Amino acid sequence: MAGEHFVEDGHILWMARQLVGTPPAWAQGVDYPLGAVVVPTNPQPGQEALMFQVVGFLGKSGPTQPTWTTNIGDSILDFEVEWSCHDPLSDPDALAYNEYHLITETVSVT
Repeated sequence: MAGEHFVEDGHILWMARQLVGTPPAWAQGVDYPLGAVVVPTNPQPGQEALMFQVVGFLGKSGPTQPTWTTNIGDSILDFEVEWSCHDPLSDPDALAYNEYHLITETVSVT
């Protein structure tokens, strides 16, 4: 199917859905899942086209918006969430698939 990508992980098949449209603005106290993508609520000069994706987490976003970077690939810590900076215009595949859903689990019988 167009806009979908499948990844096999051992006996588990995951489907990734393609990111479509503009991501939501960052919000405080959100339990963002791995792969979630946001944009700054008030982009500073140089951040207008950038998006930030969750690459690590232990819990929720902080009570105040983090200081976003303009350096592509840099990580930003946001309370209990780690974000990575991306420019979808220069690297459209970097954010192409951001949500993975369990499709099936297979069991081997020996």
